[in-house]
Amino acid sequence: MAKSGIRLSRNTLIFIGAIALIVILWFNGTFSNLGISTPTIPGVGEDGKVTVTKPIQFAVMDPLAGSKVVSATVKVYDGITLVETLTTDGTTGLVTTSMPYPSGKVLNVQVSKTLYCTRWETVTVPKMNPDDAQSLTTNYVQLTTYTLGTWSITVQNSAGTSYTTGDAINMTNYASTPLQLTVTLRNSVDNTGYISSYDPVNMVNLKPALLTSSSTSYMTIQNAGSYVPRGTVSNWVLVPTDTGLTKELVGSIYKQQGQQAFTITLYKGTLTSSANQTVTFDLYKYFDLAHYTQQGIGGPDAATAASQFSLEFYTA
Repeated sequence: MAKSGIRLSRNTLIFIGAIALIVILWFNGTFSNLGISTPTIPGVGEDGKVTVTKPIQFAVMDPLAGSKVVSATVKVYDGITLVETLTTDGTTGLVTTSMPYPSGKVLNVQVSKTLYCTRWETVTVPKMNPDDAQSLTTNYVQLTTYTLGTWSITVQNSAGTSYTTGDAINMTNYASTPLQLTVTLRNSVDNTGYISSYDPVNMVNLKPALLTSSSTSYMTIQNAGSYVPRGTVSNWVLVPTDTGLTKELVGSIYKQQGQQAFTITLYKGTLTSSANQTVTFDLYKYFDLAHYTQQGIGGPDAATAASQFSLEFYTA
């Protein structure tokens, strides 16, 4: 009896072989190497992630302290329009928006809390891994801020003599030879500091500033920063770095020292025994030099960040 079975034609066998070869080349990446595009999973980008529209779960962290920031205020802006005001959980430091936001959406987010650095971040809503997009109801975004430092101002001359606030300095011998004063900003608390940012709503920088001021101008003062006269008061502005104001201790090693020094030069000028001059030094936070130059104030949130240091200069 003849055996029965399926017999494939020669053309059918060639077709099956060609399909098998295409599948093997696709999995081996050969098509990609040849510049030939291969099929993609619908919705998944080249980065392996998918776009989503979900509420955002914000986590506010203090990386210096290595801890979450609880009970912080988080304000979400679409451009300069406030759309949500939130408060992080008192235990977890997390908070979820009430509205969903699509991947790629750009938001301006402000974080604030007493004793912490008020900071703005520009957040582009991220894509998600496909598995997370299916299993999670929120899209995770981390925000950061620092505990504000505890700063002080110290002053000494080039000979190493230190002054205290309110001291009087005799300038008789500094007509042609300058008096050089080193003004040092010091942060006394480990793992605290400062983070500058830009406020897009008020269009100001939120930077630190060392403001040197005097209501008279008998002396010549140099190297004190940008000169900004306001009425009868002479002002100079120096901008410290964030790292100079940040004190970071990792184990037993200081990664950031938390101090920054500036050397200011003074000449006697037209000081007389009956015409003294007082100079003050102030450290500011949330200060914008351009705004100060134009408006006379450092910005809507500018405030002193250390006790004022003052010196009086006279001639005998």
